Amino acid sequence: PDGSFSLSLAANADYKVHFVSRDRGHAQTRLALLTNPPGETQTLAPVTLPAAVLLTGTVTLSSPPLPARGAHVMLLCHQCSEPQASIPIAEAVAGTDGAFTLVIPDPGIETENGGQTADQEP
Repeated sequence: PDGSFSLSLAANADYKVHFVSRDRGHAQTRLALLTNPPGETQTLAPVTLPAAVLLTGTVTLSSPPLPARGAHVMLLCHQCSEPQASIPIAEAVAGTDGAFTLVIPDPGIETENGGQTADQEP
């Protein structure tokens, strides 16, 4: 209920932690993590999921024109350079009718580091 969690991870290893809200009112956030040496406990700073907007659409096949159910839809940063350009900002899977909903950072949010988000000054 309070949002806390714990993970048992290998020591001295690189991980990416991916936070996703269930209510679709907040965008995902990714956090790179390098674990501590064996026997040490590591505590992350609080992670705040940014406000989000929904982008909806439908994917269809061209011939015959049928819904593309199960299609993987990704939002990528067109102006980013690698490796950020290849890391999806948001992802969705089209339903049986081809419809999808992407949960993307609100335009008032700057996306950086391959999906990690930070507040942008107005």
